Amino acid sequence: MAALGFLAIASPPGVTATPPLSTAANAQTDLAQMPMGDWETFVSEAGRFSATFPGTPTENIQEGNVAADAGASGEIMLENVDENSGYVVFYQDFPMVPDGVPDEQIQTILEASRDGFVQDNEVLSERDIELEGYMGKEIEVRMPEGYMKARMYWVDSRLYFVVGGAPTKGDAIAQETDRFLDSFMLIN
Repeated sequence: MAALGFLAIASPPGVTATPPLSTAANAQTDLAQMPMGDWETFVSEAGRFSATFPGTPTENIQEGNVAADAGASGEIMLENVDENSGYVVFYQDFPMVPDGVPDEQIQTILEASRDGFVQDNEVLSERDIELEGYMGKEIEVRMPEGYMKARMYWVDSRLYFVVGGAPTKGDAIAQETDRFLDSFMLIN
């Protein structure tokens, strides 16, 4: 279970628990036209991604276990939380799942990850998305602690979760959350 400020996020099935820390969907927003204020672009070499946060995020890298049931080889969490919102990028490697698996298997992985992430909370919306040709899902979820909007992508045996959340729906699904979600980019 990972903590996103006031929100608790369950790790997807097969993903090791993450310690508490205090696409771009089909039509990506043009970030160059959006005023960014104090937002900062963070590049994670280990995570092979960049994302723009409303402030300076913290980074936590863990060596994963390669247990047959977990299959994790590494994870990273970035967060920036204030009283109104939280932003997290999380990834998990699955070395037992080979690159180039069929789309049907990727869809099954994404659905199982979604189910583990959502658990018994209410899914308000869901749609299939992609990022640079990689399959993904976008979900909006109501939880007892608040609302979240998340995008997950399957990229070469790695599952990414990009999550924005807040105590109220108006805050969670605001332009800032979309700005954050749209800023997520893969790097080589």
